[in-house]
Amino acid sequence: YMPGQFIFVKPLSPSLAAEEHPFTLTSSPSHGKTLQITVRRAGDWTDRISRLEPGDDLLIDGPYGLFTHLLLPEKNPIVMIAGGIGITPMLSMLRFMADRGEQRRILLIWSNRTEEYTVFQKEFDEFQESLGGLRMVYVFTREQRQDGLNRRLDRATLEKILDGWSRRSGVFVCGPPALLKTIEPSVKKIGFNPSRIFTERFQV
Repeated sequence: YMPGQFIFVKPLSPSLAAEEHPFTLTSSPSHGKTLQITVRRAGDWTDRISRLEPGDDLLIDGPYGLFTHLLLPEKNPIVMIAGGIGITPMLSMLRFMADRGEQRRILLIWSNRTEEYTVFQKEFDEFQESLGGLRMVYVFTREQRQDGLNRRLDRATLEKILDGWSRRSGVFVCGPPALLKTIEPSVKKIGFNPSRIFTERFQV
């Protein structure tokens, strides 16, 4: 699979209903044969997923999707804009790039309600050391923090953050529908090439 792609997972276990659900592969294909997904508790089914036990069978269908930096030229700058758990495909891509020692310019803008909604914080801190070209901007919509922007991601905020970034950068946007509704037209109006804007929608 390519970093950023997703699969459909259907458990075959008496502990959980045999429903098929899509999940991004948060692991990197450079990590060998282990597959990892990251599940946000957002309903009855995901609340009960912890009942699965080692040895339970799963049906896995995939991979699917073209939400991956591998479709861009290797030296192109990358802008990643994530809302909440929409960070998961970016995590897979960053893990892959860190394993390859890439030094291209990467800007990651991550919007969450509060700090407690961030995941894998230690690993993201490590990315800033292993990926020399990475810059991270945290945005918190319901929390005051000195090291993060305390506002919603609107066009004016994006223009300030994206000042100086090549408009030929690959732009990856992933999050809930409301975020995509705002971000996608905004980055186009700011001047980024529409053919290099990739979106992935998370319905929660």
